[in-house]
Amino acid sequence: MRNPARIKKILKILEKMWLDMPDCRFGQMLINYGIIKDDIQAWTLEDDELLEGLEKWEQQNIKKQKDKQRK
Repeated sequence: MRNPARIKKILKILEKMWLDMPDCRFGQMLINYGIIKDDIQAWTLEDDELLEGLEKWEQQNIKKQKDKQRK
């Protein structure tokens, strides 16, 4: 059984991403950020792989925000 805690983790990061790019459609946003590459990957991507990509984006975004604050 998959861990239900993954759902809130994924949704929390997705919300941040989408608010960062609110004019995009959901799928467009995921492709623009490089989270998914194509339709097949979107269908076969495991949640842990998705979460890994989302967490990578989140860490990069946090670093960018800190860099902006330093300037």
